[in-house]
Amino acid sequence: MRKPISMVRVGPDHEIDMDSRIDINKTYDKVSLFAERAIMIGVGADRFYAIRSQDGKHTALNMEVNGEGLSAGNLLHVFHRAAYAGDRQYKLVTAADGSNCLSAGNAEKNTVDQLLTKPKGFAQTSSYMAGEQALVDKFTALSGNSVTPADDMAAAGKQKA
Repeated sequence: MRKPISMVRVGPDHEIDMDSRIDINKTYDKVSLFAERAIMIGVGADRFYAIRSQDGKHTALNMEVNGEGLSAGNLLHVFHRAAYAGDRQYKLVTAADGSNCLSAGNAEKNTVDQLLTKPKGFAQTSSYMAGEQALVDKFTALSGNSVTPADDMAAAGKQKA
């Protein structure tokens, strides 16, 4: 998913504010992404938009496939459509309010659901004590020094006092 991204503000009437453009051209580890064309993502007050460029004109299309509004799933659908899927895999339909929006097929929904699985797992982890305990258990097995993370933290606190 190393693709340059340009984010633009989209108003209530689907007007695109190109002056608000924010470019993300490097990854978190500072790898330059300037060689590729940027994926344009529209951000409105309550939803994400796929930006379609046709004949030199940009059009904002509402993306509400994975829940409503500003969800991680909708953001990934906008990204997936622009970076990998293309126009034919997302169908243009009319929403209840009369506006145009995009609808994804089952293959696209499955792809985005798979992309969301890992972050959801991290978000559901309320404590990293299980992982820390596994490291302590491995240390204990190798060195024979039996210490639990909670005991180790409490002992360190007692030593400072």
